[in-house]
This record gives sequence, C-alpha cells and structure tokens, in this order.
Amino acid sequence: MRTSDWTNNHSNVANYMFLMQSSNYTVSASDEHYLVRITLTGCGLSLVGCIICLFLICFLPRQKGDGPFIVANLCSALLTAQLAFIGAENAYPTRTWCKGATAVLHYLYLTIHFWSLCFSLHLMMKLLGILQTEKSKRRLMLMCIGWFLPTIIVGMTAVLRGDTYGKDQLCWLTAEKNTRLAFLGPVYFIMTVNFIVTIIMFIARLAHDSRKHVPLFKRLRHQLMTFITLVPVLSLTWVFGLSPASNMVSQYLFVIINSSQGLWILLGHMMFSTPIKALLLTKVMGEQPKPKKKEAEDSESSDETAVLQYNCPAENVVRKPSTRRSHQVPAFHAELSDSSGGRNKEQDLGDGTTTA
Repeated sequence: MRTSDWTNNHSNVANYMFLMQSSNYTVSASDEHYLVRITLTGCGLSLVGCIICLFLICFLPRQKGDGPFIVANLCSALLTAQLAFIGAENAYPTRTWCKGATAVLHYLYLTIHFWSLCFSLHLMMKLLGILQTEKSKRRLMLMCIGWFLPTIIVGMTAVLRGDTYGKDQLCWLTAEKNTRLAFLGPVYFIMTVNFIVTIIMFIARLAHDSRKHVPLFKRLRHQLMTFITLVPVLSLTWVFGLSPASNMVSQYLFVIINSSQGLWILLGHMMFSTPIKALLLTKVMGEQPKPKKKEAEDSESSDETAVLQYNCPAENVVRKPSTRRSHQVPAFHAELSDSSGGRNKEQDLGDGTTTA
C-alpha cells in the first residue's frame, strides 16, 4: 500500500491527526485522503456552530454571567484557530511564513484548552461558593488565563526552539528536540484537571440525588446530561489523541469529533441549557418574560448561588444557603425542582443556571 509521510506532505490542507502526535509517523494515502476530507467538513460545521453560539450569547437577554463569558471566548478561540488551521498549510513553500503560521496555530490551539481550563475553574468556584470577588477581577483573571498564559508559552518556545518552528513542510511544531511538548505538555495537564473536575461534578450530582432519594432512572439521566453538557466545553474528547498512532479507529474518532468541536458545543452544551431554550421559545412565541424583583447581572456574588453546574437541566437546581439566616443549615444544601410537576419558582442566574 502506498503511504504518505507527514514530513513529506505537500497537500494544501493537513488533518487534525498531527496536532496530538509526539512524533512523525506514516499514514496510508487513502487514510490521509479521507481524514483531510473529514477535517474540512468538520471545521466547516464547527465554524457554523461557533457563530451560532456567539449569536445566542450576545443577543439573547440575561446571558451575562461568567459561564457564557467563558464559552464566548472559547468559541472565539476555536473559530479563529480553525480558520488559521485551514489557511496555514498554504504557507509551507515559504519557511518564514510557515514559521509564522506555526506560532499562530500554537497560540490559538493553546487558547482553546486554556479557556476549557477556565470553565473548570468556574465550575469549582461555583461548587465551593467562592464567587465573592468583584466581577471585573474575575473576568481579568479569566482573560489572563485564557489569552495571556498561552502567549508566555509560545514566546518561550519561540525563543528557545524557534529554529524548529515550521521546519518540516507541515507548518507545526516538529518532533525535534521535543518541541511538540510545548503544546502537548500544557494540553495533557489541562485535560487531567478537566477530567478531575468532571468526576467531582458527577459525584456532586450523585450525592445531591441521593439526598433527595431520586429514582435510579432519573439519576442516570442526570449523569448523562452532566456528561453531555460538560464534555464539549472541557475539550475532553481530545483524549482520543493520546492513543497510539497505529490505532486508526481512535484517530478517526479524534478527527471526526474534534474538528467539529464548535458544533458539539452548540448541540451538547447550548441546546441543553434550559434558560437558553426558554429564551429562544420566548423570542419565537413573542411572549414577554415576567419582570423580576431584582435583576442580578452578577448573581454569582449574591447569597443565593447555583453551585453545581453552569449548564444544567431544569431538575439540576442547586442553591447555596444564605449566611444571613440565624438557624443552622448544611454547608452544601441543594433543592431540586420536580420536572414532572409541582416545580418551584426558578430564578435565572444569567449564566445558564437557575435557582429555586
């Protein structure tokens, strides 16, 4: 079978496989052909998904919390990264342009993962109830993590290993001198943190359902919803890139899922958001929402704070008890609105969560 090595790849567009590989390897010409087509199709769907997500966050009312802010930046990073990815391979005939394209891709794909890390930190802060800092300070911290830390990594790599940037005809970090660890190292670390946070969210959801004596079927449904809503924004599907290069099934799954990540964020994260679905229904039906007693744009700093998930079903209603109450209450108290009827009145927190 005729093969095509990535270091001798003269195609104008590469595929997503090389992003997570620590060394060059040989892939069959037929696999390369299909993977490139899948990559282009996935990137197109992802771009559409990111644009719709940004539209929903920017133009729907009451989408002002830290959760939508992080998702908007994540979609912006993903949008620009995939546009740069599609155009980067056109720079390979010129070494200078290829080095520049490599630096841009290195930075943008790092920002995707660092904004995923920001979402994990956001979830943990809500779970622990430590969102008492000012909104401007929180946003500044998130911006530094999401946009500034990748700049430091790319800058240090350019200074220490700049001669290896774009050295192969594929405009990406080379395997020489372990330069690819400048991308893979931070990604491995962030994926580990995100997996730990996801497990904590599963445990918190399960503990909450156990206290409420929720039926087994509904518990399983809650766990599935937690998985569906968190996986796209935490970039957990990049774990397929850790499989051996010879495992083509995992490689195909990696390309199919991650090249279309923006679409999965739209379908799995945004469309499973009860507040967003309610706002869309309001827009379509032309009904005006009932006025609220207190409009809380920065509701995370209030006494009643959602602490379980940013994007949860209507049943996943969690409330942190007010410290102003005179009687003793548990440190982690959750109230569940019954989706089958008798639902408590819910308060929109502006970041995708609701409180009873």
